[in-house]
Amino acid sequence: MWYLSIASLVFVYWFSFFLADRETKKDHLMSWVVLIIASLLWPITVPGAMIELASKVKSNNQKVKSDNQQNESSQVC
Repeated sequence: MWYLSIASLVFVYWFSFFLADRETKKDHLMSWVVLIIASLLWPITVPGAMIELASKVKSNNQKVKSDNQQNESSQVC
């Protein structure tokens, strides 16, 4: 029961991202298959998605920090 409840929540959450994504074709069968399989296998896919998201955030933060340091050094000169 808990498994299906969480799978339903994961599906609804990812479905909202799926609909908001402008690059993904909504009539493409493979997109729907991946969405459904990922929702059913949430114990595997959610941690993987979180790791990927965390790495993107870390990479973005490092880029912003690097850009800020470059801006500060150019203002000093």
